[in-house]
Amino acid sequence: MTPTRLRRSPASLSRRVGDEVYLASPDRDGYDLLGGSAASIWMHLDRDASPQEVVASLAAQYGVAESSIEAEIRTFLEELELRGWITSWEA
Repeated sequence: MTPTRLRRSPASLSRRVGDEVYLASPDRDGYDLLGGSAASIWMHLDRDASPQEVVASLAAQYGVAESSIEAEIRTFLEELELRGWITSWEA
C-alpha cells in the first residue's frame, strides 16, 4: 500500500501571527484559528508530508513518544481535510 501524502490546499489562505495561525478561504465566511500544537501541525504542512512524517516531527519537537500523539494528530489531520484546509492523495 502506498502512503498517503498531505499538503495545504491551494485555496487555503494562512497567516501566522505569533504562535497562532489564521486560516481563511475566499469560498467561506470567517476563519479558523490554530494555536499550540495545531499551529505546529499546520507549519509542518508547508511541504508535502505523510501523516507519519508529521507525527514523527511533532514527537521530536515536543520530546514525546510517537505512539502517545499519533491518534490525536491523525484525527486533527482528518478534520483539516474535512474543512478543506488540506488535501491528500496516494503517493
